[in-house]
Amino acid sequence: MAKDLYTIKINYINETINQTLKDLRSKQVNFTRHFNHNEEFFIKIDSDFTVPQFGIHHDVMLDNPETEYLENITDIIKQLSFKLPKLFEGTMYFFNPSQILKPCFFEIYEFESTYYLFLLQIDLTFRPQKHRIIERGTNDITSSYYSNFLFIDSIFIPIKEIVQKNNKLHSFIIKSHLSDTWIGEKGDFYHKTGFWMDHTLTKFFSKLFFRENKKYYPYYPLICRYNTVCEFVFNFSREGRIKSLPPLHNAYKYLLPVLPEIQDDIKKRIEDNREQFKRIEDLAIYRNIKNNIPEELKTFADNINISMYLNDKGMREYKIDL
Repeated sequence: MAKDLYTIKINYINETINQTLKDLRSKQVNFTRHFNHNEEFFIKIDSDFTVPQFGIHHDVMLDNPETEYLENITDIIKQLSFKLPKLFEGTMYFFNPSQILKPCFFEIYEFESTYYLFLLQIDLTFRPQKHRIIERGTNDITSSYYSNFLFIDSIFIPIKEIVQKNNKLHSFIIKSHLSDTWIGEKGDFYHKTGFWMDHTLTKFFSKLFFRENKKYYPYYPLICRYNTVCEFVFNFSREGRIKSLPPLHNAYKYLLPVLPEIQDDIKKRIEDNREQFKRIEDLAIYRNIKNNIPEELKTFADNINISMYLNDKGMREYKIDL
């Protein structure tokens, strides 16, 4: 039985930033959707944004951001929300002290009496292949840079409870349905490698709801995160998010009764072999479940096209067209 291990705490909400997000009136610039060779999602924007230097060392127990940090984040959010208003439409910013280079935004949705948290994270980490340096960083501060490539993570998460304290939003308790997805380690000393089953479960969940004989790599709509079934969202407008909820909800309901069986089967195989098997489709449990899923639930990739190309560094990337 899964435990309520995962809580997303709302440490700090900035009213000035959130008012900026409420007042968005700008016209959206053109952008395209992509994955890199590491399956990381990013968008390519028509114009550049700039990211200043940030201090590397910080107190992860800090509830409120420091003034300089907040000024920098406010400037970045103004830049990006002006260029991409639909990406931030309806969301609110909150401070996450554990990941200061990934500012967070959220919105709550309800569908058939189930609450879902839309969580958007903007990744400001400097990437040499995609970002151009303004001022080089040190051991204490990050590099400042400009770029038109923005890495983001946007997902829907099923929520068990919305917690309020002193009439203020405090946290979200996630509906976790899986036990610990940690498997163990392989190797000795500095060569140890950790094994989790999250990515295998992500492929398992997603492929169940793809139509037969179709390839959608590296797009996995249903992802294992926070010990539950989440949905990757790349239709950024509020209207697009609402449209993506019914497929998630239907898949989520279908998977709930079989999640323990799926987890036990995959965990045993990984523990026995200490390696990730390559062919999900060869597993008997996968075939048995997929053969019984109604075709009307296999709609996640019906309206997308994925094409592979080589970027200017000769690295493989993938473009997503809706």
